[in-house]
Amino acid sequence: TIPWTNSATGEKCFAQVFVGVLGCSQYTFACASKSQKLEDFIEAHNKMFAFYGGTPLVIVPDNLKSAVTTPGKFPVINPTYLDLSRHYDCIIEPARVRRPQDKSLAEIGVLLVTRWITVALRRREFFSIDEINDAILTLLPKVNDRPFKRMEGTRSSRFEQMDKPQLNALPAVPFEFGKWVMSQVVNSDHHVMVNNHSYSVPYQYRNKKVSAWVT
Repeated sequence: TIPWTNSATGEKCFAQVFVGVLGCSQYTFACASKSQKLEDFIEAHNKMFAFYGGTPLVIVPDNLKSAVTTPGKFPVINPTYLDLSRHYDCIIEPARVRRPQDKSLAEIGVLLVTRWITVALRRREFFSIDEINDAILTLLPKVNDRPFKRMEGTRSSRFEQMDKPQLNALPAVPFEFGKWVMSQVVNSDHHVMVNNHSYSVPYQYRNKKVSAWVT
């Protein structure tokens, strides 16, 4: 986490740091978010894909609730996260519970980001998440431009040579965050309740279950 002060209220807050690592080059991305809630988690992915300039075929997330609603042998992916994967044409394959080797590169990425970025930024005073993210972007080259100890090149050079040419192109617009409202049966008056408001639906859906996507 990185501390920051809400300038409007004076409240002391702690930003959560999201870390993403590409599998071949180990090219590392990081950004600060207000929380690990779904909206922040999704926005971090939008920023990560923009940073990489493309999307990988597979995403291997941890088992936080914003990614996986039910972990296990056959994990249930959060429906909004699943919509994000469809938008970016990639597959979500969560790491197994208590199997850190499934995302070992990400674990290394967290260690490096902690060592070279978050520790340094904890000594500074910030008044917004945007300020923190500007600072993170200036420090990311410290991680990605450091020479490897056991092989040639850097994360940046390997990214340009190996990962970047293999990424899928970004869609025309980023994924728009929204939440699914649980399915409910349409009443005989052709209305459903969404966030304490009543909305009409086509009469053909009377007595059928429907879900709502709220952006």
